[in-house]
Amino acid sequence: MGPGFKYHVITISAIFLALTVGLVVGSLTVSPRLVRTFSGALHNLNITVQQDLAAKRQQVANYQKFLDKVMPSLVQKDLQGQAVTLIQVGDYSDPIPAIQTVVSQAGGEVVNVITLQHILSDDGSLLDQRLNELHSDHPNLPPTRAKLLNLLATTLVKGENASEPVLGPLQDAGLISFHSSYPIQPVCHRFVLLAGSHADATARVTAVDAPLIAALQHLGATVVMCEPQNAAVSDVPVYHALGLQVPTIDNVDDRIGLYSLVLTLQGGVGGDFGVKPTAKDLIPTPSSS
Repeated sequence: MGPGFKYHVITISAIFLALTVGLVVGSLTVSPRLVRTFSGALHNLNITVQQDLAAKRQQVANYQKFLDKVMPSLVQKDLQGQAVTLIQVGDYSDPIPAIQTVVSQAGGEVVNVITLQHILSDDGSLLDQRLNELHSDHPNLPPTRAKLLNLLATTLVKGENASEPVLGPLQDAGLISFHSSYPIQPVCHRFVLLAGSHADATARVTAVDAPLIAALQHLGATVVMCEPQNAAVSDVPVYHALGLQVPTIDNVDDRIGLYSLVLTLQGGVGGDFGVKPTAKDLIPTPSSS
């Protein structure tokens, strides 16, 4: 349900509150007959508003059903045969099943779903200790975050050396986790970063998202950032402030945002899409081919 409809409901509620307060205060000084007149008018207005809201809800439900029906044909074969890795960097995992579904409808497959744990964005001694312990047990894993993220990107794009594993030890150390079974399929060239935060995430985007994106793009991968519309804090402004050159989608928890995700995953599409103030357009322009 879009923000305009929510604001519509809030505005109407505020009007009713004001009318009710005015009616109570006014009843102390005006005649009972006038109070009854206002009460009747308020009752009729309430009926009208409830009918209007019911009609709006039905209209929204109809649009949702329509999009459910046409989405498979809209995205059909757009990602035919393409493997996609989904990396959750933010606090919201709810959109993951819908992302998997729309990629499948487009002919692709989300082959890996990985969560980067919050400890990776920590700048304290806990992360340093964890990285040093990891390096001690697995000398192929660097003891610094930046180099470790670069190695993670290389492993996901090019594949894992069986004699020097990366992903398993990172999971065992509590730095990443898999929604999919392990071993995962680490060779991939299309990546979705699922962002959106419950609080200011500038530190995380700077320390984790930015170097990971840079490493993936250096390897020729297509990277798209998305977040749910209902995220308490949007990460898009931080991406802009850091100059991260990736397409962003701020409403991936609805069908319009999922459609935008498919178009951007095709590659060659840049920009900011969605419904928040940072969006430049609702959806990308579909390819004519």
